[in-house]
Amino acid sequence: MRVPARLRVDCELADLSPSGRTKLQTLNDQLAELREVRLQVLDLADELAGGTIDKVMAMSDEEAGLAALLGHLADKGRTA
Repeated sequence: MRVPARLRVDCELADLSPSGRTKLQTLNDQLAELREVRLQVLDLADELAGGTIDKVMAMSDEEAGLAALLGHLADKGRTA
């Protein structure tokens, strides 16, 4: 059973001390930030997947040559 991403139960929040509420809010904020970072990591992984060695090795010599000439295989992480 999946628990909703942001589950808050008002009756339980009322039972928390002020410091407990503050801690819970901090944890909720951190969780939201982690979700955003996770999405960024997944987006980056998708972007990098197109240039993996397995993808390049699966290309024919002609495909790899054309991709290199068109700049599709350019190493974006290096500077000259």
